[in-house]
Amino acid sequence: MIWDEKGRLEFAKWIRSIRDKYGLSQEKLGKKIYHFEYRGKEEICLCFHRNSVGNWENGKNLPMTVETFVSLALVDYCGTCDKPDQIGFSEMKKRYVYVRNCLQKYIGRSLYVRNINDALLI
Repeated sequence: MIWDEKGRLEFAKWIRSIRDKYGLSQEKLGKKIYHFEYRGKEEICLCFHRNSVGNWENGKNLPMTVETFVSLALVDYCGTCDKPDQIGFSEMKKRYVYVRNCLQKYIGRSLYVRNINDALLI
């Protein structure tokens, strides 16, 4: 997606609203959001630094991976992107629909799970 100024501002407001909703600092929000990186031949799951969250809020940088958007949407939905131990089909569907709608709104893409990392986050 090409991010115009309006899209960047809307996304920045969304990030700030998530932090306000749950009373999170940039550092605490960053620790709730996951992304994957390759270190050598190994793929590892990492959290974001507070500076990344600050840059998103300022519209300076934007996260570019689906798993990051999925994590953000889940934190917005329920305060965490961790999957509960017990979750019924109805709640799972609500989570999925919320994430799908956020992806459509903020990056103009449908939720398409192309790898296991994306699926596991939901």
